[in-house]
Amino acid sequence: MTITDISVDNSVYVRMRLDYQVASVGLRIALASGRCRKAHRTGCSGTGESFNGAYNFSQAVLPLMFGSGSDELQYPPTLIFTGATAALKGGNGLGSFAMSKFAVRAMAQSLAREFGPKGIHVAHAIVDGIIDTEQTKGFHEKMTESKISPDQIAEAYWYLHTQTKTSFTHELDLRPYCESW
Repeated sequence: MTITDISVDNSVYVRMRLDYQVASVGLRIALASGRCRKAHRTGCSGTGESFNGAYNFSQAVLPLMFGSGSDELQYPPTLIFTGATAALKGGNGLGSFAMSKFAVRAMAQSLAREFGPKGIHVAHAIVDGIIDTEQTKGFHEKMTESKISPDQIAEAYWYLHTQTKTSFTHELDLRPYCESW
């Protein structure tokens, strides 16, 4: 089963209930991302994967955020979608990627408007730049602090999650000092 397959609809919800074995959840982060970087006449599977994954994930998680015990959580239930600058503007050769990121951002805004009044914090985090991981060793070696620290991403997401209902941030933008945007 893959969460990006639109045909799995209800089974994603059932699977998450079984995997997490909880009636309610406090924080969930959607990291779905398409792999396609070029726009083609025939489209790009990455476009659908990114949006479908985020959509299916939200459909599976939101009912759990209303589950028993959600009123006793220290912080309001939080759903964070991860995006990129492409959610704000398209780039040369990045049409398919931008379409999927625009779609996820629009869905996050709609969900925030629908579920925010019900006490669920829905946020969209733009993470724009190379993330400092084992896979990115060797990238930008001559530019110190040019990659985004995973710890700093976690801190930013925790900041979003620990906000009270009186001050939900919908969109947060993370990038290193040298990233052009």
